[in-house]
Amino acid sequence: MYRLTIEALFGELPLEVVASGTPTTASRLFHEARESLARGDASAAQSALEEITGLRDVASLEQIQAWRFLRQLGIRPSSSQEKALLGVILEIGMGTGGDVLAVYADLTVHYYNHSGAAAIWMRPDSSLDQLTRQVVDTAAIVVQKIGPWLEPRRPAVVGDQLRINILTPGGLHFGEGPFEALDRDPVARPVVQAATQLMLALTALATA
Repeated sequence: MYRLTIEALFGELPLEVVASGTPTTASRLFHEARESLARGDASAAQSALEEITGLRDVASLEQIQAWRFLRQLGIRPSSSQEKALLGVILEIGMGTGGDVLAVYADLTVHYYNHSGAAAIWMRPDSSLDQLTRQVVDTAAIVVQKIGPWLEPRRPAVVGDQLRINILTPGGLHFGEGPFEALDRDPVARPVVQAATQLMLALTALATA
């Protein structure tokens, strides 16, 4: 069991960190991008990062990171790419902290409870695929209805607030409000319900 920082869940780690991670094709390309930028070759860095976004079996979090670095270089996705869903992160406010459920397009899931407990699903089998796809698919509908957030990511929610963050090549999209209000909202409700079902199934597996 391990716990990622909130910055890691949102794909906001510095380039030098992702370039030095567990050796993968993507980490090699992140390293190439870092070295290219160090010598002032933004074009070569762009090529390495774009290669990551096109890898067949790349992790969703690696794609999220690559697109973030590309946007920092001034490179925007095409209109057909910009709202492709890469991840959904629900921040659930609690009186003593908050829960975080992060669901990615590659069907991996991270759940962190405000108590400090965690449940991580790296898709060892397909048993949660249907529930995970429901979260991804319902969020993919929502992202078509809202615009990107162009400011720095907001602080964690508090109280009874719920925030639905959607990560795409075009950047972060989100909606937030009281939990009960979003659970009644016709646009947000399918995401809330799907996420709740996934969370229950995941925690039941972790307990078992």
